[in-house]
Amino acid sequence: MLQMLETNDALLRTAITKRVREQYAELVNGLPNDLLDEMIENGIQSARGYGLTQAENITEFVLIMFEVGPEFHRHPRIRPILSDPTIAAEEKLKVMFDRTPDQVWDEIVSVLYRQTWFPERRQPNED
Repeated sequence: MLQMLETNDALLRTAITKRVREQYAELVNGLPNDLLDEMIENGIQSARGYGLTQAENITEFVLIMFEVGPEFHRHPRIRPILSDPTIAAEEKLKVMFDRTPDQVWDEIVSVLYRQTWFPERRQPNED
């Protein structure tokens, strides 16, 4: 099943949407379907931008976005880990959690109000 998700974007999006609706109902209830679809698609593309290809890792990445903030991966302590070509793609999230102290996660959550699900809306000086 996981392999099928990895090769079929529609199935992957559907599976992630189901998980998000189950685990983060309080955040997404009332959101229009097309908006939630766009948020999830942006998450999938962000995950793939770091070389993640396995459905399990892409799903986890998107769920982390809902948990702590959609731009968690841009934090200066996290981005280098996810961008490191010497870390195997399937290990990146594990390594990220192993190397990231709680203080960093607290920092990410503390700026949640400034984070966006839509990269095209980010201010030019924020990259």
